[in-house]
Formats: sequence, C-alpha cells, structure tokens
Amino acid sequence: MPLMKKTGLLAEIKLLSALAEPCRLEILGRILTHGAMDVSSLAQGMTQDFSVISRHCNILYEAELITRRKDGRRTIYEPTEIVVTKLKAITAQLESLLKKRAEK
Repeated sequence: MPLMKKTGLLAEIKLLSALAEPCRLEILGRILTHGAMDVSSLAQGMTQDFSVISRHCNILYEAELITRRKDGRRTIYEPTEIVVTKLKAITAQLESLLKKRAEK
C-alpha cells in the first residue's frame, strides 16, 4: 500500500502538518491525557496567548485530530475517536517502507 493514497493525500498532509508544530503536539497530548478541555484550561502552564492556542486548536480540528463543541460561550476540544488509529496507520506504513529498504 502506498504511503499516501491519492484520494487521502490531502488528509494525510493536513495531519502530518498539524503534528509538525511543537505547540500543537503539546495541545494534542494534553487533550489525549486529560480529556475534553477548553482554551482556558489548555493555556494553563503554556506560554502562548489564548488566541494562539485557539488557532492551533483550529489546525488540529481541520486535520481531524480533535473535535469541538460549544458549551455556552466556551468551545470544548476533545480527541477524535480515530486519532490513535490514524497515527498508528501512518507509523505502520513508515515502518513497512523502512523494512523494505533494509531488505534491499
């Protein structure tokens, strides 16, 4: 199976681009570890401004790594049900490529 199918190329690029930023990795890690959080909760202990964290959350949302829902005036972010599955699939594809390369 090719690393990125043509039909899923855009989704794969968005996912990998979203993970390429340390702040977004930290946000995703916090959400995966602690569950649903709003920007105020995510910002605790981080040096970034709320607006920056909110923009990073939107990028993670666009990459389908997290979901969002409104709770009054707050936006609550949660990991998608398939986030770990997506990451495992990409890792498996990369491992397969490395194995094939090593066999040559």
